[in-house]
Amino acid sequence: MGTLLLGSSLITIALLLAYNYLTLAVSGQNQVAPGWPALLVALVSIAAKEWIFHYTKKAGEKLRSNLLIANAWHSRTDAFSSIIVLIGVAGSMLGVHWFDLVAALIVALIILKIGWQLVWDSSKELVDSSAEPEQVEQLRETLFTSEGVLNVHDLRTRRMGQDILLDVHIQVSGDISVSEGHQIGEHAAQQLLKQHSFINDVIYHIDAEDDHNVNHRKSTALLPLRNKVLSDLKANWPDMPKIQKLTLHYLNQQVDIEIVFNTTQLKSGPTPLNSENIKQQIIKRNKQLPWLGKVVVYIQQNTNP
Repeated sequence: MGTLLLGSSLITIALLLAYNYLTLAVSGQNQVAPGWPALLVALVSIAAKEWIFHYTKKAGEKLRSNLLIANAWHSRTDAFSSIIVLIGVAGSMLGVHWFDLVAALIVALIILKIGWQLVWDSSKELVDSSAEPEQVEQLRETLFTSEGVLNVHDLRTRRMGQDILLDVHIQVSGDISVSEGHQIGEHAAQQLLKQHSFINDVIYHIDAEDDHNVNHRKSTALLPLRNKVLSDLKANWPDMPKIQKLTLHYLNQQVDIEIVFNTTQLKSGPTPLNSENIKQQIIKRNKQLPWLGKVVVYIQQNTNP
């Protein structure tokens, strides 16, 4: 808000400056030619204000403060005002009084531009605007260089002062564990924060598949969770061997299952149970389940003595 007020003040100053000098020119009022002391004071003022500008601007960039940066530009406009005095004094001393008017109008335009830029930048922050397109592209490129990231979508940015908040969906392989997917996201987020100082926080969502433009929360066809999957499998095959481990993959609107059995759980019979015929039994007995996708069966050897 302070930057917005300062920018508005600069715009007002620029308009008043132009108005006063134009009024003076139209009135034809005679001006008294100044002496050398006025010229010297103008030079000292320009040098001092320019030093203040660079010092304050550097501090503002270091502290990431828009208000300090705006104050720095305010100091530069003071230097421009001193330039008006310098040119006007020199012109008057040489008898060319219109130098004063031309210089004043040029500097008024410069001050007006600076004020408008401050107002515009501050307004974008107040209305919660997003990052610039080139910044978004830089963020996207950084994400794609991070290990394990297959795709990026729904990348959204939001300004908070000088900082930018990032929300992004990161696609990883559907065959990895939840914890590995989380680590891929953490590495990608840390890489963003390290390489882009304007990023303040990263919120990421890990996707096992590309769900861009798909609103799953509006879908009524929710896939079953673990308890329901186990219940259906056991209901359709009551004598199914005891499951040692069950891993579920929710991909392409289906549930791919990986089942591990222990050799001690496999009953002997006329047809020996192995991974292939167990798989075929599961597929045959559960073919009516619309959510069932791929089935992978592993037989774990009993390592107990």
